Amino acid sequence: LLFVAGGDLVTLLIAWHMVSIIMYFLLGQNTESRPSERYAFWTFITYRIGDLPMVLAAVILYQAYGVLDFPTLFERISLNPHALVFGLPAAITAALLVAFSAFAKSAQFPLHTWLPYTMEGPTPVSALMHAGIVNAGGIIINRFAPAFVHSDGVLQLLFVVGILTAVIGSVLMLTQNDIKKSLGYSTMGQMGFMIMECGVGAFS
Repeated sequence: LLFVAGGDLVTLLIAWHMVSIIMYFLLGQNTESRPSERYAFWTFITYRIGDLPMVLAAVILYQAYGVLDFPTLFERISLNPHALVFGLPAAITAALLVAFSAFAKSAQFPLHTWLPYTMEGPTPVSALMHAGIVNAGGIIINRFAPAFVHSDGVLQLLFVVGILTAVIGSVLMLTQNDIKKSLGYSTMGQMGFMIMECGVGAFS
């Protein structure tokens, strides 16, 4: 809820990070299961990979536009989408970093390997993951839509990665004989479809 409702970059970053921490504790709560512990750690590492680009995107946006709250930030991006920071176009660079962050959190190829193995955790945790938390990538792209609309190349990247993930996830789902892993790859495919939709600008 904090992640979705946060109205500024600092709140969003804190919530983005806490999702990773809480997910690690949920997946690894069964300390007697070695696979569960191992896959919880792998998920944690992948999520860390997703956190760093998000922090860099926030720094770039603040350096370029000087504000933290989203309404003012997005208004300034619309007025000056070609602002430079560190010699780079701020909106496009931030959009690219947010996209990489979304790829890690929403199990996009090639950062998808953690998702099917979260099924080693208890079923309620798997349900929470697949019904909600894995959608974080799509949500973060939507939150930064005003930056993405000025970044055609990044939108094309979202489309390509999304459609590739959707196809790979769907094919892998059909090859599984474990129902929970099959559901895991199915979720991966659906997340790919969601990212692909963002890539064509269908944010709503």
